[in-house]
Amino acid sequence: MVIEVETLKHVLLTIEDKKILEDTTYRDKLIDSMMKHIGTTDPTLRDDLIYTTFAKLINGGIIPQCKLLKMLEICLDEEHLFYKIGEEKGDSVFTRSFSSLVVALILANDDGTLLDAKKVQEIKIAIFVYLDKEQDTRGFVKDKGWAHSIAHGADMLSALVSHEHFHISLLSDVLKAIETCLLKDVVYQDEEDERLIFAIEALLEKGMEKKLFIN
Repeated sequence: MVIEVETLKHVLLTIEDKKILEDTTYRDKLIDSMMKHIGTTDPTLRDDLIYTTFAKLINGGIIPQCKLLKMLEICLDEEHLFYKIGEEKGDSVFTRSFSSLVVALILANDDGTLLDAKKVQEIKIAIFVYLDKEQDTRGFVKDKGWAHSIAHGADMLSALVSHEHFHISLLSDVLKAIETCLLKDVVYQDEEDERLIFAIEALLEKGMEKKLFIN
């Protein structure tokens, strides 16, 4: 049973970490509810509660691998990362954008034991397709908070490059994905370009030759 949105907001405001740690059934119910409402237009629930709780759980290693894999599968599906992809001004961007942040968290916290090279390759393809097709490049949306799809996509891209199983042969593909973001018909105003620089820094750390980058 999924917790409804207003109840979820109250739960996340009041829940104690001990309950999440000790009651695995409740934790799974909470995670499923957060996944369902990941694209809510309530910025407090979406940014301050759902995302920060996901960050706490994933960064803290609290979620078992089987559940992380299921979350990753959901985040990359047609109802999340690709939900109404191509829509320019709708609320669907919040679902896509915040799903990408969860993907970034999972990638960044994996030492190579959760995701093998084949799975990372699948994720790479999904990320590249998403960055190419995403058309809603708004940063802050009045009354609804941060959409920030390109910035969050850049975080996802950086986490991909830094992953243990990211292959150096894909460096030029990542540069192409960054180029795709930079050449969208928009003037970025909310540090999206700076977030993309993090992906370039990750490429340099992986051993990309500066000559390739300059070219």
